[in-house]
Amino acid sequence: CGKVFTCRSKLKQHQYMHTGEKPFNCQDCGKNFRKRWNLLCHQKRHTNEKKFLCNTCGKHFDFRSHLIKHQRTHTVERLSSLQKEYLCEDCGKVFTRRNKLNEHRRIHTGEKPYKCWDCGRSFTLSSHAIRHRHTHTGERPYICSDCGKSFGQRYHLWRHYLGVHTGQKPFKCWYCGKSFTQRWNVLCHQKTHTKEKRFRCNMCRKDFCFISDLVKHQRSHMEERLY
Repeated sequence: CGKVFTCRSKLKQHQYMHTGEKPFNCQDCGKNFRKRWNLLCHQKRHTNEKKFLCNTCGKHFDFRSHLIKHQRTHTVERLSSLQKEYLCEDCGKVFTRRNKLNEHRRIHTGEKPYKCWDCGRSFTLSSHAIRHRHTHTGERPYICSDCGKSFGQRYHLWRHYLGVHTGQKPFKCWYCGKSFTQRWNVLCHQKTHTKEKRFRCNMCRKDFCFISDLVKHQRSHMEERLY
């Protein structure tokens, strides 16, 4: 055919195409092959040897090329899953992961599958149940690296670190610009600007900004009853 090769072995292998010669013989079934590589691949079918493992699903393959082709299916699955959006039909909120949607839907259903064995209180999220358990065990796993003080909740450690060690006050009042270490404190402070009074005394109908003030006020009614 006039084709040119730089290597004698390649020329010889090519000539088998013209002569029809198949010098490589399988001793198990007697089948002949033109190339040694084809014989080696064929023999794996007799031995059931599968050296190439997919780390994603555990499936085995005879050849690396088959493994690479298979692994592309996992890549496509991952990309498509990243593009998926899971919609909450109750409120329209969108999530990229199904498990996050399932957690969110418990807000609407009221489901609380995580129960405290000590007091029977139920929680929507596992993390909330674990955090609550610390109140029974007295466990304080969150330790301040600066002073060694320990806390039962991560948020309490963060609040301590900001207020005591850094002096940082990230919560700012929208009305006067005053800063606070805790979000709750700024919410309470802002009520002094809005004059919001959500807590009402059922006995005298007086309104209060904070529940602590209402409780203190109600004690005065109790004292009046005693005398």
